Amino acid sequence: MISQTAFISEIFFSLQGEGIFVGLPQIFVRLSGCDLSCVWCDERLKEPQGIMTASDVLDRVRSLAGSVSSVAITGGEPLLCGAFLKELLPLLERAGFAIYLETNGIYASALEEIIDWVSVIAMDIKLPSAVGGREFWAEHTRFLKTAASSSLFVKIVVDAATTDKEFAQAAELIARQSPHIPLVIQPVSHGNGIPREALQRGEALLRIAGFHLKDIRMIPQVHKMAGWR
Repeated sequence: MISQTAFISEIFFSLQGEGIFVGLPQIFVRLSGCDLSCVWCDERLKEPQGIMTASDVLDRVRSLAGSVSSVAITGGEPLLCGAFLKELLPLLERAGFAIYLETNGIYASALEEIIDWVSVIAMDIKLPSAVGGREFWAEHTRFLKTAASSSLFVKIVVDAATTDKEFAQAAELIARQSPHIPLVIQPVSHGNGIPREALQRGEALLRIAGFHLKDIRMIPQVHKMAGWR
């Protein structure tokens, strides 16, 4: 069997800085590459550090882990490397690690191939205002149906450009799968805090989400403000 390889941007220890698991110690495996260009994304500017096999990644994770038992698979967009993840995730699971997958929530078929090894799915919903007007409602709907068999929460990054209409459509989409799926409204954050306009938008959108969902939280990108990696 030929070992799968992937471009890896970095592997490192830090604390989770987004979503409902903020503060959780994790080993982050950041895969390179994404086919979206979100207006607030800074990961697309990073260059891949090298090609690694699944065994290489496991060895590096073990060397950093100590007592840490959670591995965040992030990117870029990890599900673009589905064949690689099919080899890597079973290795991590057998080594005693729980898998936390961060994804743009578009590739349902790729998720189906690996979901049995995933403990938590942190799914983004990409609003049209964030991706140059492109719409992914159908893709997000299929992804939610697949991801619902795992432990799932949804993040929506918001800023001054986020509209009530697109946000309400996202909240309705989640609620059609289940109104109990946790939603994190994530105002765009920087090292010097949250822009006032993004915070105000987030507060307004909390009220819209409340018409559709039961578990809503507004959590900024804590790692940026705290200086975590």
